Amino acid sequence: MSRRLRLLVADDDPEARGYLQALLREAGCEDVEAVDSAEAALDRLRQGPVDALFLDIRMPGLSGLDLLRSLSGLPRRPRVVLVSGFEDYALEAFEAAAFDYLLKPVDPERLRRTLDRLLEEEPEAPSRVAVPTADHAVLVDPQDILYVQAQGETCKVVTRQGTLEARCNVAQLLRRLPSTQFLRVHRSYVVNLDAVREVHPYFSGTLLLRLDDGRGTEIPVSRSAARMLKLLLHL
Repeated sequence: MSRRLRLLVADDDPEARGYLQALLREAGCEDVEAVDSAEAALDRLRQGPVDALFLDIRMPGLSGLDLLRSLSGLPRRPRVVLVSGFEDYALEAFEAAAFDYLLKPVDPERLRRTLDRLLEEEPEAPSRVAVPTADHAVLVDPQDILYVQAQGETCKVVTRQGTLEARCNVAQLLRRLPSTQFLRVHRSYVVNLDAVREVHPYFSGTLLLRLDDGRGTEIPVSRSAARMLKLLLHL
């Protein structure tokens, strides 16, 4: 059965990459591209959208998890299936909003179930985001959100109108935000790219963002996210 999905495989191991490509084609996927690094995957995604990215975790340079956390800066965020020979990363993967997690060597039947789920229609993104607080939910226009700061299992949502103490973690809130605007630039921060006024070099390959919020709020950018930000902004 033909599956109308545009797929991208990213794995630095040529044997693993070829094996997964072959499995996907055997499962009826005709449009399957492959690259050998997370950086190459990002370059391909900037050229045009894909329906899903099958992403190895352990790769030289930018890791699969680093790429996953930063993909919200793309015009259309693909669903990401992380692929690994280790179970250790499963919890971290789902906290970072992975669509699925497959263990190597990939089981063909397990892969087919993932493909069936990918074919399900995605819900249309709402124009406002529901931010859960202690006793109610606040509907917020994403354009008004400046940044989100992690606070353990909760997070602080800073908007142009004030601050909300959200009863969800950063990864959960990030899934609700438009992928065209928001980027996880640090383990503790998600930033609205439209609110960034300046980008400054910091130390050891990191960056510092200054927001256009009337206060000059500064947001740190981790080394891995800095590489992603530079690629996205052509810095």
